[in-house]
Amino acid sequence: MEDFLSPSHMSTILLDTIMYFCVYICTIAASLSLHEPKAITRSIIDELQKKARSIKGSHENNKQHKEKGEEEFKNR
Repeated sequence: MEDFLSPSHMSTILLDTIMYFCVYICTIAASLSLHEPKAITRSIIDELQKKARSIKGSHENNKQHKEKGEEEFKNR
């Protein structure tokens, strides 16, 4: 039991624990910095594309409606 509590053994355990937490924190940081921005960026791009399509569609609908109204006005 004395050997387990020796200062050299305790320092080894402490260093191993610190290294484990450093690797764990670096792994989490790397996964957040690599994966999340891509997912966030992709979702932002998808939302912007949806809005652009809806704006383009509504613009085209307005243009067609205006042209249809002008044709009806000319036919009167």
